[in-house]
Amino acid sequence: MKKHINSTSSKAILALAMSFLLSFAFVQIYKSEREAIRGFDLPRDYMAATFGGHEPEFLTVLDSFDYSAGGRLFDAKGWAMKVGDANLAHYVDMSFLLRNEQGEYFHAKTVRQHGQDVTDFYDDGTDYNNSRFHARGSVRNLPDGKYQACLLYTEQGGASHLFVYDQYIEVLRGVG
Repeated sequence: MKKHINSTSSKAILALAMSFLLSFAFVQIYKSEREAIRGFDLPRDYMAATFGGHEPEFLTVLDSFDYSAGGRLFDAKGWAMKVGDANLAHYVDMSFLLRNEQGEYFHAKTVRQHGQDVTDFYDDGTDYNNSRFHARGSVRNLPDGKYQACLLYTEQGGASHLFVYDQYIEVLRGVG
């Protein structure tokens, strides 16, 4: 009887260990896919704002753009808004991009974040609470080189605005 209990216990422990390992593997695959940076083609009719990220009716700031040479991930946080537009749902997408020296763009997953600090700072009666963004991406598949931070802000009507920040990262393998 005792041998049967040990055999059953061993099987249960083995099944539990296998379940844990499979779960861990799936989480790593999901995380790797979520952080992947992909090539990106700009819309044909985008409006570029290359002078520090401002158009007359738009404001945007890249608060942080962190990456360590030889590292695997970069992290970017900031905000973008259309001045006086209380309904930030008018935009379809804010996409954080990296532009290499050859002019190619790479898209990183970008999520909108809620925060009242922008609304409080501008204090013009407009709700900018959903103007924040956060992007994170793996540079593992990017070729070595210098990359400039950009944000593509696409409105509901299809108008796209490219904001080019004066911030860069340099991807170098084997450095760190």
